[in-house]
Amino acid sequence: MDTFSEEERKFYEYMKSHPDVNFEVGYRQYLKENMPYKYEEDTIRIGLESVKNACRAVTSYYRDAVIETLIAAGVNVHVYGDSWQSFHSEHEAFLSRHPEVSVEESLEVLGHAKIGLNIMTWHKAGMTERIANIMLSGAVCVSDESSYLRENYSDGEEMTLFRLSEISLLPQKVLELLRDEDHRRQMAVKAYERARKEHTWRKRTEEFLALKG
Repeated sequence: MDTFSEEERKFYEYMKSHPDVNFEVGYRQYLKENMPYKYEEDTIRIGLESVKNACRAVTSYYRDAVIETLIAAGVNVHVYGDSWQSFHSEHEAFLSRHPEVSVEESLEVLGHAKIGLNIMTWHKAGMTERIANIMLSGAVCVSDESSYLRENYSDGEEMTLFRLSEISLLPQKVLELLRDEDHRRQMAVKAYERARKEHTWRKRTEEFLALKG
């Protein structure tokens, strides 16, 4: 943030306070509220490019905030990759760092996990390959929500959803999953069956071919 321009800094703070909207919507709102004289389509496109570092920074801020909230509550969390070496917390006794793994290795890790945590890279309308991989690996997916996930999945049935604006509620959701093994297993089975039918690469190929006609 030391290298941020004044506008980047302001937009970063704005998005930290509005984590439930995507960057385009957030930038439009930011301009309307702070610089309405700049609110033009060309300005919006150029402006979004100028604040891309702020977008990356707020994504990292919430990724770290999710992990910090969990370990501060005594939840053991395993993370993978070199980027976590720069993460520091008073609660690191509950954080296990591991080297970066390949996609194939990550599937093996998930196959031995009870819960797989997904933190969106600020996707607000879709899902990610990581969510499908967690479900297909037999773990319960815990993810920040998107409109697609809200509309297509039931919180507490096939996955557990949380809002970035309500991170403080996340540890309780995770701890309840860990305490109720029967319910967690039922969720994992439902998720696996759903993903097997809807989210394999074979299924995606069939959908693409159908669109091609």
